[in-house]
Amino acid sequence: MFKNKLLDLMSEKSINSQRQLSSLTGIPATTISGWINAGRLPDYAAIKKLSNFFNVSSDELLEQNEYGTPTTAMMGEASTLSEKEKALLKAFKNLLPETQDFVLRTAQSLSDTSSEKTLKKS
Repeated sequence: MFKNKLLDLMSEKSINSQRQLSSLTGIPATTISGWINAGRLPDYAAIKKLSNFFNVSSDELLEQNEYGTPTTAMMGEASTLSEKEKALLKAFKNLLPETQDFVLRTAQSLSDTSSEKTLKKS
């Protein structure tokens, strides 16, 4: 998982905080926080910057194999997703960050409401 790899690399370089990594790389602390706390992935420019800074390949940074595909560790549960879930994720990734936040809040709200309705019916 990218987050774990980033934290490992930070530890190897004795970087103790997201703010410190931000000042060393020029990447905004809020962006780094999104990677570590929200599970977001870096864009191409950030991957290049981090790869250069940590002196690792982008494949190693993203835990990809020699064919450029994610390793099992990076994929996690992705291999068990239904086609609808995969289509939803693909569409979600193409949204602006603000729209992603809105969609996520809406989905969570609908999910919570559905759970409450189910509980009330029981």
